[in-house]
Amino acid sequence: MYKAVVIGEREKILPFKMLGMGLEYASSKEELERVMDKMAQDPAVSLIMVSEDIVAEQPDVVSTFRERVRTPIVVLPTHLGSAGISIKETAKTVKKAIGVNILEGGQG
Repeated sequence: MYKAVVIGEREKILPFKMLGMGLEYASSKEELERVMDKMAQDPAVSLIMVSEDIVAEQPDVVSTFRERVRTPIVVLPTHLGSAGISIKETAKTVKKAIGVNILEGGQG
């Protein structure tokens, strides 16, 4: 069975467990890289979601992994609210997938 995995600090991603998603805990750049590498190599993982707060601290990690793996990587706001990073990252993913940034209504 394919599964979705949420990566982030324990207390910030725990609510996603109620939705049946797998949880992987990371709170530093090294942990995030290790966990994302592990998830990207797991053939059962069909979607990797990373909490927005950890991406704000390590934006290069998600970009690097997006270039290396085929598994979709989505940035999610947590229960603490959004800082706007998740929509920017989603726009990048959409533009890469279809060539147009439909979330901002243009080619940019």
